[in-house]
Amino acid sequence: MALSSARVTPQRLDGSYNNLVNVGVKTATTLYKGGIVCTDATGYAVPGATATTLRIIGILGDQPNLISAPSYTNSGASGSLKLDVRQGTFKLANSGTDAVVQADVGLNCYIEDDQTVSHTSTGKSIAGKVIGLDDATSPTGPGVWVTIPA
Repeated sequence: MALSSARVTPQRLDGSYNNLVNVGVKTATTLYKGGIVCTDATGYAVPGATATTLRIIGILGDQPNLISAPSYTNSGASGSLKLDVRQGTFKLANSGTDAVVQADVGLNCYIEDDQTVSHTSTGKSIAGKVIGLDDATSPTGPGVWVTIPA
C-alpha cells in the first residue's frame, strides 16, 4: 500500500551509504520520508508506483537544507523544489501478493508502490538488486534488502 505518512526505512552501512542525488520534484507531487523516489518521463521526481516508465533514484531521507518534515510537497512548477535522495542498500516491504523469494537474491525486484517491491516484472519498473530477505525474527522486521540503483 502506498505511503500516506513517513516510513522508517533501514539502510545498510555499506560503501554507498553517503551517495546522494539531488533531484527536482514534479509539480503537485508529495514525497514521504523513507519512500521510494523515481523519475518519470519528464525527468522529475515522483513516488514509486506500479508503472513501466519509472526510473528509480533512491529513498527520500532527511533534507540537510530544509526544515525536517515527514513529507515534502511541490506546490510550484516542476523542479522548483529540489530534494536529496539517498542511494544504497535499503530494507523495503515485500509484496503481499507477489512476494520476492530467496531464489530472487542476486536478481532484480520491481516497484509495486513507494515502499513495496515485488517478484514479477509485468507492468512494473526495476527497483534494484535483491541482496537478502529478512523474516519477522529480524530486529527491524520482515523485508527485502535492495541495492538502489540496480
